[in-house]
Amino acid sequence: MRIIVACLLLFSACAFRESPKGDPAEPSLISASMQVSWSNGKEGSGKLADVERQLNSKDGLHYSCERPITLPQKVPGTLKLYLPVSNDWGGDMDEVTASLRYGSGTGQSVALDVGLSKHVGETNRGNTLGLDIRGLNRVLLENEESIAELTVEARTGGEKVYSYRLTLRTPPSKLEVKQKTRLEFLANGGKLPKSVEKLISVNVKLDLIQVVTVRNLSASSITAAIPIAPLGRLSTKFHQIAVNQGWCGYTTTKKDWDEELSSEFYMLPISSALSANFLEYLNERLLTGTFEITMEPGETRHIGLYSRGPGIEKLLSGGYVPQVLQPTKVVKDCVAVCGDRKTMMFHWKSPQVYWKDQGYPGFSRSCGEQRCDASQSYNRQKCNECAEWELQNGLSPWDDRRFCTSPAPGNPWGYPAREMWLVEKYFESIDSGIQTFPVVISFEPESTVVPVQFADDESTETARRVPVLKANSVQSE
Repeated sequence: MRIIVACLLLFSACAFRESPKGDPAEPSLISASMQVSWSNGKEGSGKLADVERQLNSKDGLHYSCERPITLPQKVPGTLKLYLPVSNDWGGDMDEVTASLRYGSGTGQSVALDVGLSKHVGETNRGNTLGLDIRGLNRVLLENEESIAELTVEARTGGEKVYSYRLTLRTPPSKLEVKQKTRLEFLANGGKLPKSVEKLISVNVKLDLIQVVTVRNLSASSITAAIPIAPLGRLSTKFHQIAVNQGWCGYTTTKKDWDEELSSEFYMLPISSALSANFLEYLNERLLTGTFEITMEPGETRHIGLYSRGPGIEKLLSGGYVPQVLQPTKVVKDCVAVCGDRKTMMFHWKSPQVYWKDQGYPGFSRSCGEQRCDASQSYNRQKCNECAEWELQNGLSPWDDRRFCTSPAPGNPWGYPAREMWLVEKYFESIDSGIQTFPVVISFEPESTVVPVQFADDESTETARRVPVLKANSVQSE
């Protein structure tokens, strides 16, 4: 016996079917069962599927399967086939070949292993040929929908050739999803029944905040199970910079916080009848967690994302007004000097004994540690502190308890009685106030994943998991 390495080719059509010729003289079709199975993970472990299909033949040698077989999203490395052969098998098997083709013409090809898993033998289904087809996962892509025709030929020692033709496909991936806010959807020409924008019942009020548009780009009908209540959070952030202006400098205080508008969301299929029965529909679907939509090739469906609560009402009524930080003029530094020797009559006194007895209140100690009359002992920081304290402690400029003193009013020399502290302040502009950020919906990714499968598949084992909502989307700027 010889096992021949086969060619594996992808196929882009939907299915392979023989065209009925309608000749009443032709013999009736012979039907037989075929079994297909595969494993998930390492070879022979984690059995995932065991599929039966009906094969039809006109002569008992050449069989075809009208119905495609859908493989899982993670394409198995080995496909096990149990194919029927007639009871008059004419000798030992000489060779087996297999090929997978796609497109028109010769297409592309890669090498593929074909192994014998079970010799022809009597089973409860009659004579069966068992084969292992290896290497599918090197050609059929995990992240892309594809469809291919598998042809197997088995030649006996008596030159009798059996052929089997079946269609393999990976789960649908051509689901186009667009997610827009209600206002964006309408601004882009979308049409909505007015009745679906607010769904109101006795004790339930839902507001439509986003519209999810799904379109089937596959060439086959598909079914998707949409989550009725995805887990998420609608929130916004605030950033605040508060200025604490001092006499000769400033500090800032920063604060960031979140505000949650809602954590309750519902997805409902948009239709003109939705407003009349939404509560009954919602309560019914909450029990199962999903609702199904079936879409023909090229069909588009709209799904509404609804929410409720005081935060939603505030948002939709324009309560969240964008704010930005504003420039603010602040005093960043200053230079304080007691008097001008050229133009002013002043005195720098030393009443520190008095202030020491008082326990050095305020910055009185700074005043007593150096002179602030432009002498060599001038210390900028301490003189700024001293000036701040003396200008705010309530004592008059000529009070004997002052350090920087002025002649008293009515002095015999006629010197002016005035404040002798000269303060030059330096300014700068900084941003302060409150800054708002966009209102964002964040969903738990797993709660937005939708199993999508071909409409004629019975099992959800071969569904492709597709996200139908973005993990994060902006609801309002």
